[in-house]
Amino acid sequence: GENYWQNVLVISVTFPAALLSVWMLRTTELRTLQLYGFGFSALVFLLIAVGWSAVSSDDTALFIMLLAVKFSNLFGAATTTFVLPSELFPTEVRSSCHGISAAAGKLGAFIGAFVFPYVYDWAGMSALFYACFVISLIAIGVTLVYIPKGRIAISKPLGPEHKAHSSTGSFEDGSDFAGNGNGTASTTTGRGLPVSPPRRDMNTSPYSADLSHPPNYHEESPLLA
Repeated sequence: GENYWQNVLVISVTFPAALLSVWMLRTTELRTLQLYGFGFSALVFLLIAVGWSAVSSDDTALFIMLLAVKFSNLFGAATTTFVLPSELFPTEVRSSCHGISAAAGKLGAFIGAFVFPYVYDWAGMSALFYACFVISLIAIGVTLVYIPKGRIAISKPLGPEHKAHSSTGSFEDGSDFAGNGNGTASTTTGRGLPVSPPRRDMNTSPYSADLSHPPNYHEESPLLA
């Protein structure tokens, strides 16, 4: 019975950590929130590593440290590392790069689970927490170098070459993909049909879009006229 309530308490710590991260996303930059998360993790790991010999025989102290580790695992970085890939990568490669990022995280977890028992046998539990502390510091450095400052737009418009109507296939100058000049393709029946816009140039970045005049994909279709 006692172990049951301990497990419930350990799991319940993850909810306020995740909710706090989501709440802070509304007012805090992703870069800053990620730094908070890695910084808190580094502090927890350092405290455990330094005081391991003193608290390793105290069950209550060990349980409190476990709660602190679980909270740090779900606070800050656990949220931003899922959000950042969907905001940083260009539209053309966002899905692929998001998958690669997720796979890299799973690979890191696999390496950690595989290597840690050997580190424990070789250097002890305190060394493990020192290693986690160093990894957290490296993560802070990577965040400072590679994550941009400021608010990151969650949705970025496509480039200027996509200022076409997906429903009509017409462009700003009135021409269309079929060259009719009226945004429709001629058919044998004389009825105008929508023409798909041209294939996107994969070498053009979506960041070149005119953010003050985003494309409008909901213009009136000739089929509705």
